[in-house]
Amino acid sequence: VETLREDEIELAPNTLLRRVGTTTSDPQTVAKFDLTCYVLYDVSSRSIDVSIDASSELFELQTIEYMACRFHSLLIQIFTQSNSTALFQYSLV
Repeated sequence: VETLREDEIELAPNTLLRRVGTTTSDPQTVAKFDLTCYVLYDVSSRSIDVSIDASSELFELQTIEYMACRFHSLLIQIFTQSNSTALFQYSLV
């Protein structure tokens, strides 16, 4: 595992973990659930895409951005530390 830039980590040859910006959808769109996190592996680009869908009535944008940053930090630790690290040893900060 190699850190290419602050927001990009190479998990394997040609497989990257990238941080992406925040986007908001139409405020009239209703979230199906209060909070949903999608994690998809794109075979063609060999990248992992994470999307968070949250109810704007329950969560402020800053809260979702904060949770996304913590999740990003957790993913970096999972993919950069040894496989023998127990889940409870990872930090969310």
